[in-house]
Amino acid sequence: MALEIVGRLIRAWDPYSLIAEGAPADEFGDEIAKIVARIPRCRDVEDVAKAISAVFSDAFEPGGFSPVDCFEPAQEIYMALGRAKLLPAA
Repeated sequence: MALEIVGRLIRAWDPYSLIAEGAPADEFGDEIAKIVARIPRCRDVEDVAKAISAVFSDAFEPGGFSPVDCFEPAQEIYMALGRAKLLPAA
């Protein structure tokens, strides 16, 4: 379920507009899986933003995705995972 939630929200964020310009819907599949793998260590929205930042910077552009750049999708992911009770206990 976490893969579905994170996947939906990352594809909606669509950095570089790759999906909007015709890339396959699974364009960010590897990045989504890596973010989901980091979720158990995330205690707050900032941790999720750091996870997204690290994964996307590694995949596309070193340092190109700061945690601030990733805060909006991180907030949406954190809230959705919380509603689904998929976040680690604080």
